[in-house]
Amino acid sequence: MGPTCEQGRAGETVRHRKARRVAAGVMLAAMLSSCTAEVAGRALNDPVGDRPAVVAPPHLWAPPTGPSTSAPEENPPEDLPQVYPEPAGPPAIPEPMESVEVNEEFDDDALQVDASDLLETLTDALQAHDRDAFQGHFSGEARRRATFWWDNLDAIGFDGGAVSLVDDGSNLDNMVTLDEDGTGHLWNVAAGAHFPGDGVDPLGRQVVPTALYQWKVAYDRESKALTVTGWTSLEHTPWDCLCTLEVLPAKDGVVVAYPDEVESARPVVSRLDRATAWTRDFLLEVTEPFDPVNDLLSSGGGVVLFVTDDDDRMLDWFSPVRDGGDRGLGGGVVAYVTPGNGYEGRDPDLVSGRPFQGSRMVALLDDVGWLEPTLVHELVHYAFDRQVRTSPLISNHPYVYEGIAEMVAQIFTTDHPGATGPVIGTPEQAWNITPELVRDSFTGDLPTADQLRSDDVEVAAFAYDVAASAYSYLALEYGLPATFEAAECAYRAANLFGCVPDPDGARSRTGELVDTLPVESVTHAWAQWFRKTYG
Repeated sequence: MGPTCEQGRAGETVRHRKARRVAAGVMLAAMLSSCTAEVAGRALNDPVGDRPAVVAPPHLWAPPTGPSTSAPEENPPEDLPQVYPEPAGPPAIPEPMESVEVNEEFDDDALQVDASDLLETLTDALQAHDRDAFQGHFSGEARRRATFWWDNLDAIGFDGGAVSLVDDGSNLDNMVTLDEDGTGHLWNVAAGAHFPGDGVDPLGRQVVPTALYQWKVAYDRESKALTVTGWTSLEHTPWDCLCTLEVLPAKDGVVVAYPDEVESARPVVSRLDRATAWTRDFLLEVTEPFDPVNDLLSSGGGVVLFVTDDDDRMLDWFSPVRDGGDRGLGGGVVAYVTPGNGYEGRDPDLVSGRPFQGSRMVALLDDVGWLEPTLVHELVHYAFDRQVRTSPLISNHPYVYEGIAEMVAQIFTTDHPGATGPVIGTPEQAWNITPELVRDSFTGDLPTADQLRSDDVEVAAFAYDVAASAYSYLALEYGLPATFEAAECAYRAANLFGCVPDPDGARSRTGELVDTLPVESVTHAWAQWFRKTYG
């Protein structure tokens, strides 16, 4: 059952609450899409006013060219006990632990050493799930942070992982330049763990999602080995909180919260179970079997869902860290997060040099009535992103992926026990379309990227429902299987109405689409149906 008016704030209509979801989703997507993470999501909360616009920092860390203005480094202990102390204060992503000054004029005789052995040894430890072997390459405060990192990812449940350097042009052959005291920096370390729901490629190799870090290293000339002595998170990943994450198992994944919010997170488990079960059954019924859906929602796999009551905390998650500025944006989103980096190394059992579509979602808990349909929306994003090789042009045509996800979420909100079939394309489902908007704003064209990402709540919300209506029309006219076939084609071609199968057309020997209907005729027929249905 979908959310009711009573589940929102007093005096709100369903239409207004849905408009709020879209608005904050657009704002967060704009903030993150040019950084290390790409977000497709729908918002839950009103944006908070009186906050400056957020300018996304560069994708990768660049060494500063002048003296740092941050606090000087405190001397960390040389070593820490195996059982680390709990941190004081509320959970938070730690600030950079040291001030870094870079001398741009390196001596030609400066010592350079190869970090490949360190990176490959850490990768081997993750693949073997050997905690002691991993920790043995860290000392001082870096070891403490590495221990929290390992234990939190282990609690979520990993079955592999990798560490490598991002190929940003400064890490030629994994070489690190050392100062006179034998210390240096690995500027863009990509480290991550593989959750079972992340799946494997057709050759059975893990594709590991990673986050970015900066490591300070010390070289021991006698053993000719590097040890990590400094650890700085370059992204706000929840497992870097220097706290012990609370992990609640669900049937198809896990719900993860900071320890001060675990009680609020408990009711989310059943909602995640219902959303994933419904999405799996729906997609497997109306499409050819989606292998990614089976990977994502099968036993031992599933979603990693991070939840919080704090909108600023949630908006920080998976966003890049930068010195200075206000990262808070207000509002809230349930979002499917695509890490921008993957493993780049030599391990033959891992896919190298390819970004990864990871099963990582975040949710704000202030309006749980919208959680289930929004999770359905995001699970559709996940299934298509894992199934289809996407055109690089699709970012300019977000109606392709937002429309199919929104249509399925609309069907979910009107599904109920005893229903004879899915309800599709009704005005009751498209709350943000009014006769006035149809008359004044509908041009007969699919929504543009600017409309879907507009800061104007009404414009963006209307655009989302217009995008969904294109798929609803195709489903009513040609059936759901043909609609999903058109959606897969549109992901590759970035043009939905150029991908509508001709019912009388030819197909290849493997059943692939050959003949499609003319774009102009499909567009015209959809526009007529839209005006008649919603106007």
